Amino acid sequence: MAMNVLWTRLGETGKDWRYVYKALAVIEYLVAHGCERAVDDIIEHTFHFSAPNVASGAPSPNQNIRSSGGSKTN
Repeated sequence: MAMNVLWTRLGETGKDWRYVYKALAVIEYLVAHGCERAVDDIIEHTFHFSAPNVASGAPSPNQNIRSSGGSKTN
């Protein structure tokens, strides 16, 4: 059930960007310290992690989210 909430939170947009950031933080913790079953589930759902689209060259206030998401895909 908890993993379903994480996958739902990763799909949030707009003002709910904090949910995405927190979900990425939980996933990062689970990869490092979680059980094998949780890690397997994360591997199966790697399609949720994608590179963000940045239209302009200006720095983004959400750079931490982008760097967290990008580090999970590598």
